[in-house]
Amino acid sequence: MIANKIRMNVERDLLTALQDTTTYTTINTRSGSSLWTTVSSSDPIKDAALAKNDVQTTEFVVPDSIILGSTDKTYMTISDNIRDTIQYTSDYTQTGILMEFLMGLRLYTSTAIYKSGSSDIALLSGTGIILKRGYVGELRESEPYMAYTDYDKRTKVLTIFGSRIIKPIVIRPKGICLLTNVS
Repeated sequence: MIANKIRMNVERDLLTALQDTTTYTTINTRSGSSLWTTVSSSDPIKDAALAKNDVQTTEFVVPDSIILGSTDKTYMTISDNIRDTIQYTSDYTQTGILMEFLMGLRLYTSTAIYKSGSSDIALLSGTGIILKRGYVGELRESEPYMAYTDYDKRTKVLTIFGSRIIKPIVIRPKGICLLTNVS
């Protein structure tokens, strides 16, 4: 449980940093042509291609990843534009599973949530993040490693406590494109 909580906190901090257009004002943003919830008229392929192009023309790097919330990914995969062609993808014909690539972008799904009162709210909902993995930033320690010991003389046990806090740092904000208005 503790490891899962730490992983979720790091994921939450990462998604927050990648969407922080206040601090990183040069992050590309593009609005979807229509909501992906309207599966008959939405075009996730066109939206992803245009967002990918925004990164290529501003940062001169080819993005390779798209991060979507689980609901947005569901609507994207059942869009008429994709659903009619999904059966012809190599993943589907070989293994029978849904495609995991869109316009050359590897699909990642985030299920990170935050609490607002008694409600769980998805951290990544209605926005997709397009980027090149390993290029736009890195995880760094925001506090130095701290360790202290406690020696219990009665039981002759030495306990060592250690902690470190990791935060994401965006180095190349132009390498990110936020695809908004998708659900």
